Amino acid sequence: MGITRKNFVMVLAGLALTSAVSVGAQNRATAGSSMGAKTVPSAKTAIKGGISDASGETYGVVGVSNSPDGAGLGAANTGGGADLVLDGIADGQVDTILTQAGIDRPSGVDQTFTLQNSGAGLLEFYVNGILYGNGGGLTNVDAASLGGSIPEEFALNVELAVSGLSSVHWDNLTDLPTWLDDGDDDTLGGLSCTEGQIARWDGASWVCSHDVGVEYSRTRVVGPVGTPTDNGAVLLDMLGSIPTPASQAVAWLLKIEPGIYDVGSTPFEMKSWVDVEGSGEGVTLIRGAICEFGWTFTTGVVEGAQSAELRSLSVENTCSGENQNSTAIYNNGDDARFSRVTARAFGAAEYNHAVYNEGLDVVFEFITAEAGGATDTNRGLVDGGTGVRLTNARVSGLAGGVSSTGLELFGGGTEVTDVVVIARNATSYTRAIFNGASNVVFTNLTATASSTHGGQQLGMYASQGGFTMFDSNIGAEDAAHLDDMAGGPVVLNGTTLNGSRYGIHAEVSSSVSLDLFINHSVVRGPTNTIRFDYADVHVGGTQLAGGGASNIGSGTITCAGTWDESYLFAASGCP
Repeated sequence: MGITRKNFVMVLAGLALTSAVSVGAQNRATAGSSMGAKTVPSAKTAIKGGISDASGETYGVVGVSNSPDGAGLGAANTGGGADLVLDGIADGQVDTILTQAGIDRPSGVDQTFTLQNSGAGLLEFYVNGILYGNGGGLTNVDAASLGGSIPEEFALNVELAVSGLSSVHWDNLTDLPTWLDDGDDDTLGGLSCTEGQIARWDGASWVCSHDVGVEYSRTRVVGPVGTPTDNGAVLLDMLGSIPTPASQAVAWLLKIEPGIYDVGSTPFEMKSWVDVEGSGEGVTLIRGAICEFGWTFTTGVVEGAQSAELRSLSVENTCSGENQNSTAIYNNGDDARFSRVTARAFGAAEYNHAVYNEGLDVVFEFITAEAGGATDTNRGLVDGGTGVRLTNARVSGLAGGVSSTGLELFGGGTEVTDVVVIARNATSYTRAIFNGASNVVFTNLTATASSTHGGQQLGMYASQGGFTMFDSNIGAEDAAHLDDMAGGPVVLNGTTLNGSRYGIHAEVSSSVSLDLFINHSVVRGPTNTIRFDYADVHVGGTQLAGGGASNIGSGTITCAGTWDESYLFAASGCP
């Protein structure tokens, strides 16, 4: 480019030009030769000069400009060649060429290009754009200048070759095994889990399973996941995931959250030493339709187990159909326990049982057992075990069918304490208690039986063995009926028998020896307070209100200290 008047001062080869100088001569070389060899000392120039003084501070060109729009040195090659050629040594070899496209170092040997501030100040080099390099690499570069990442985030090839030292994006991996082409070895690829299920390791393989909830050391918790059927499947899966322990030392607990758990036609089979606990009788319900054909009673919606407790929930069987049996809770496990449980069987089956027990030494406490709606027989609780304790319970055989019984006993050694027993509205046989067991003790029992359909209505029906009753209240058409098979002794102490026909009817045959003791009690019966045959009856300190005692066989009766409904006292003899 031409140099115009800019108060420009130059010192050239020791000659000072103090006036304004205009230089018009320009290099017209072709553009293609701009990077070729440069003969700086002998080349044609617009201004040329040299200085021979080799001592002191000397310069080839000195320029000073006072204009903010000018420059200390200006040069332009309009033919496409270099604007500036630097040759540190007059050897005909160019050191550095500066063009509009960049800086070139044409030397054939390795060179180091350095930008530095030889003083103490900071030298900063900025590139506004993208920095490229095709040399042997960048060294001593602060990684923060390369995207702001710390050096540890840049992995070397040697690091990527060692497991666990670094990581790399999946798309940058090559030579993968064929079974990892999609990024997975497909261990779980074959599972087809439904909604609400998860993959679970069963000890041998991965299987689809409903979410089994929170797992403690030896406690499993299950909650509702969807419909009652979905919940029932979860419950069964959870129970199946619990190992069967061998003793109390390794016992388990299955905790069930509030919800309806419908197990369908699959019984919930408890395991020994695994307690099952709901969240309350009113909020946790295990429901199913478990049916048995004919006179078989071996299963239920819940099946108890030895040394296991079921508590704080409700169980319901909705089985229906001709010749079908429906049981809510069935137990044949010894030492089982049932606490704060409501059991219902209300399907239209032929036989409905709320609870059916055949286990030994079983405890039922705070139990509600209700059966109704069967076409033939409804039984609240049936006990065929021995040494069973039933306490703080309400047991009912309700409307429907030919026969309704609240509590039926045919084992032995049963203790019944603080229990309410109800039987209602069978067409033929309505019995609060059917006792076919021996050595049964009733304490604080309340039993009532009534039916709007007529038929037999009995508060207590005993057909075998003897029993003892304390502080109880029995009411029905016949408050107590001792059948032909009843053997003694039968002891009533502090008990009230309220019969609308007979207070107690001991209907035994001559082949049975029955001793009946009634002490400190009340016996009411408009027709007969006591009706008996072939039995020896002993009454002491008791009110006999209503019709007199009636001996229709060859039995005997002895009264001491009794009185009638008008409180007429007899020291001996019966009213």
